[in-house]
Order: sequence, then C-alpha cells, then structure tokens
Amino acid sequence: MGLISLLITLLVCVVMSFCTIKKPSVTIGFIKCKGRPWQADSYYLIACLLPLVLLLIGSLSLEDVYRGITAPRAVNPLKILVLFFSMCFLSVCLDKAGFFELCAAKTLQKAKKGPLTLFNYFYFFIGLLTVFTSNDTIILAFTPFIYYFCKNAHIPAAPFIAAEFAAANTFSIMLIIGNPTNIYIATSRGIDFFGYLRVMAAPALTAGVTAYLVLRLIFSATLRSRTMTPQANLNVGLKNKSAALLSLAALSLCLITMSVSSFLAIEMWLVSLFFAGTLALALAVLQSVQQKRHLPAAPILSPALQGLPYGLVPFLLSMFVGVLSLEKHGITGAIADILLRGGGELSGILLFGFVSAAASNILNNIPMSVLFSAVLASADAPVSVAYATVIGSNIGAFISPTGALAGMMLLRLLKDKDADFRASAFLRYLAPAALASLAASLVTLRLCL
Repeated sequence: MGLISLLITLLVCVVMSFCTIKKPSVTIGFIKCKGRPWQADSYYLIACLLPLVLLLIGSLSLEDVYRGITAPRAVNPLKILVLFFSMCFLSVCLDKAGFFELCAAKTLQKAKKGPLTLFNYFYFFIGLLTVFTSNDTIILAFTPFIYYFCKNAHIPAAPFIAAEFAAANTFSIMLIIGNPTNIYIATSRGIDFFGYLRVMAAPALTAGVTAYLVLRLIFSATLRSRTMTPQANLNVGLKNKSAALLSLAALSLCLITMSVSSFLAIEMWLVSLFFAGTLALALAVLQSVQQKRHLPAAPILSPALQGLPYGLVPFLLSMFVGVLSLEKHGITGAIADILLRGGGELSGILLFGFVSAAASNILNNIPMSVLFSAVLASADAPVSVAYATVIGSNIGAFISPTGALAGMMLLRLLKDKDADFRASAFLRYLAPAALASLAASLVTLRLCL
C-alpha cells in the first residue's frame, strides 16, 4: 500500500505541474459568479484528487486525516497557513497601495546609463524587497510592471524577468518568512526566527550574488548592445499614502516582533496573525474616514483580501494528506535511510540540497517541503540538512517552471505577452544560474555551521 501511495502522489504531482503549464486555469461552467462561469487554478483542483484517491483505496481514513491536520506538533499545516497568509496579506496591502510600484519607478529613474546599469540596480533592488516580503508577492507585483516598462523602453524583457525571478528565489532564503517552504521546513525542526537568520544570511547572499554573476554573463552582450528610449521614464505615485504607511509600519513591527518571538515564548503564527488583523482593522477604519471626507484614495482592504492566493489552502492540505499516507506506510523512513546513509556533514548538505532541488522540479517545491519535513523528522536528521533542504527548495524554484508556484504564475502572467520568455527560457537562462548558486550557497552553509 505504501508503494501505491507513493506512485499515486508522484503521478498527481507530475500531472498537476504539466497541466498548470499547458492550461493554468479550468472553466467550471455549472458554477457561476455574477453570471460568468467560474475559473479555478488547475494546480489545486488536480491536487485535491490526491486525498480523494488515497481515501478511496483505503490508504488513509478520515480519522487519520483529522488527527494529522490537527495534531499539536511542530509541523501543523493550519498554523503554517495562518503564518503564510498573514505575511502575504501585509505584503499585498503594500502592493495595492502602490508602494512596490513607486519603489521600482524610483529605482528605474536612477538607472539612466543604459540597460546594463538598469539590470544591476533592478536585480539587487528586487533582492532587497524579497528579503522583507515574499518571493511570490514580488513576482506577482513586478512581472507586469517589468514587461510594460521594457516594451516602452524598447529593450528586451527577458534579462529583467530572469533577474527578477533569480533574485526573488535566492534572497528569499535569508528570512524564515521569505518562502512558504522556509516556514514549513524550519518550523518542523524547531528553528526560530533569529536562529534561522544567523545561519542563512551568508548562504542567501552567496546564492544571490552567484546567480547575478551568471545572469550578468549570459545577458552581457544583449544588455550592452541596447539603449533605452526617453519614454521609459516613469512618474508613479502612491495610490493611498496613508494605507501604505500603515502597511509598512505593520510589516516592520511584525518582523521585529518575530525576531524576538522565541525569547517571548510566542509562536510566529500568532505574531503574524495579530499584526495582519490589526492592519485589517486599521485599513477598514481608514477607508471609512476617507470615504466620509471624500478623499481621493484607492481602497486597499478589499483588493488585498481578493489578491491572496487562496488556492494554496487546498493545495497544501492535499499535499500534507499525501505525506501522511507515506508516513503511515513507512515510505518517509525508507527515504531518510537512503539519504542519510554514511558520508560526512558536507556530503549530507550537498546531497539534501541537490536532491531537494531536483525533487522540487518533479513534485513542486511545496509538496517537496512537506515530504522532506516528514523525512527529516522520521530519522531525526541533523539540522544542517534541514537548512540545505530549505536552500534546495528556494533555488530549485528557478531550474524549471514546475519548480514552484511562482514559476507557474510567471508563465501565466506572460502567456499573452510578447516577452520572449517561455518555459524553455528557464533552462536556457535560469537553470545555469540556479545550479551555480545552489552549489555555492551549500558550501557557504557548511562554513556557517
């Protein structure tokens, strides 16, 4: 039964990734919203088949599922979802208020010496923002902006899209909140905010700089041979200044509180939920005041709530149920025995880093993280390989478009645009940068432990 569960899980993940690239959304005609057929993301609809199939074949019971999801252990998917959505809400509020767009416009205006200088500015600007927000949020916010800017400036968009994606998935390693996979794996090993930062700051910087150097080499000729047109200058302002200030303050205070949450004996999901709830209440009051005074400010709360990635909920829970089945039948323990057999600490770090990156491109990095968290727990693996798995989950996201939901979202955003960036661009531009940064960051990790 264990082998059957493993094969079913792999099959669902492969089909899910394939269908998401070929058909990102599915129209469901018999469900209508405002008279229109409802469209759903294909990845989570297919993912929902996994628990249904496992329950039908008797691999798991409903009681197993309930106990697994509500168990008071380190890896509780409900707490992780609350943490992720709370942090995502803080970032999306900043985006809807126009903060990211304003920052990008200011950065682009400083890069007047040509595309190569712009590339340099843009790469590290995206990296800096990603450290304090979330890689998925950055990609959703900046991809359309990059495309239209490059189209207006008559420069190729591919170098800047590649820079955005590489920077967002390398610098996201630095903080525990940078990626849902960081949260999941680190929480499963009992790693706190500050302890995580202490170890992962140097590997994140190494990964980011290495990916930059490789992409700079790949696109050097293209960027040096181009000039930008004067029309590329942008004049962008905040859509709601008061909301932007409130969101920035809430995010900053949340990060500060999380950094000391272990000393206060408060779980990070409670910290993030408190600040997200406080911000939601403050934005509701602000919107009411602005409407009564007829102030020309865009509403933020409703668009932010609508912009959250709700498809992640059934997706993560379905993948977690799949891992419960593998745990029940001893598959995770068998995988742990294979990966932890012999070798020193450096070889273990390299093995887990590269295997997790490869598995991310087969399963997608969130299911991979759910699976590897169980693998690490079943063998009481050293914390060093948990950090290596975090690195693999982030950098594996830009080896191919199936490595992460962010890659699938990127292709969806660019599907109808002439941006010269399709699935093949990952292998041509991003995969070399990913492999080089993966090796460099894993070696750096070993030096930091």
